[in-house]
Amino acid sequence: MFSSVSLCAADLEQDMDTLNANLKIVKKTDDAREMQQALTRMRAAAQDAKQSTPDKLEGQPADSAQIKDYHAGLDSLAADLEQDMDTLNANLKIVKKTDDAREMQQALTRMRAAAQDAKQSTPDKLEGQPADSAQIKDYHAGLDSLIAQIDVVSTLAKANNVEGAKREAAKFDEIRNTNHKKFR
Repeated sequence: MFSSVSLCAADLEQDMDTLNANLKIVKKTDDAREMQQALTRMRAAAQDAKQSTPDKLEGQPADSAQIKDYHAGLDSLAADLEQDMDTLNANLKIVKKTDDAREMQQALTRMRAAAQDAKQSTPDKLEGQPADSAQIKDYHAGLDSLIAQIDVVSTLAKANNVEGAKREAAKFDEIRNTNHKKFR
């Protein structure tokens, strides 16, 4: 029979395996849905891993710097809002610059996944707001409008209409500027 310590170690190892496997998916896939599912599994595994303590930290008080650092590291495995915004910005530059429909689609896939992931975060300006507050709902609505526009541009790129996609992509700036005024 396993002891509770070895069960925790096995659970932690399984969580780490889940994190690693899904990180590989995130890095390789061009499918926004597959990427979002992998990010969701990573987030769940990171939360589960916080329930266990690695052998090296066994015996440390829950409020120790080492335990806090361990938890912070797990929290950072799923992209934070700043990383999501950096991903959006970097890939928007690709969308605006490329003449290759496939490269554009790949950038849009990354943008969509980052926008979806950003919905899991709260901007500093809204910290402490209840999840059902008007401000949080407005923040999510802004991301939903971005996702909808990404889908419009993506449809054009898939049809190999790069020029039309670029014209529609110009609307990303307006969406960004409107929402940054509210939430940044």
